[in-house]
Amino acid sequence: VGLDLRATPITGWPIGLTVGKRRGDVVIVRAAADKKAAEVRRIERRTQVAVAEEVPGWVRIGDGEWLARADVRVITPQPVPDGVPADAQWIDVDLDEQTLIAYQGATPQYLTLVSTGIRRGATPPGLYRIRAKASTTRMAAEADEAKLYDVSAVPWAMRFKAGLYLHAAYWHDAFGVRRSH
Repeated sequence: VGLDLRATPITGWPIGLTVGKRRGDVVIVRAAADKKAAEVRRIERRTQVAVAEEVPGWVRIGDGEWLARADVRVITPQPVPDGVPADAQWIDVDLDEQTLIAYQGATPQYLTLVSTGIRRGATPPGLYRIRAKASTTRMAAEADEAKLYDVSAVPWAMRFKAGLYLHAAYWHDAFGVRRSH
């Protein structure tokens, strides 16, 4: 689940989304950009926050309110890529921030956290066209892969390169953290 920006447009970019690896995780807001600073409050993961300032290792979200950089994904809209028609639908996946923004032309429409590939299966940067879409598809490990998996009904799969998909995932809840095949 992400943010429908058509229903609730964001006017003050960049924004942040807090992250945690597990359901129930909370993020500690500190009084200063220091891990020993006083705790101001705690906020739940996936909370939208304003990003006022970034310094090495920290993000200021308000007066006297700082988050450790590892606990927040900073999201900034991107311009329409070269070669993409000005009014086209397109998707930007930020591999560093582990976020996705879907666009109509230059207008952000939807925003969410993602979990892109790790290690040998790292998501390759580039500009791709969606080659195929399926409401569900089967995904299974190749014979030479170290981790075996076989998921018979991966939802909302969009193939963008041979063997590589943008898809939903019901088997984990750690979006905003790399973990996918």
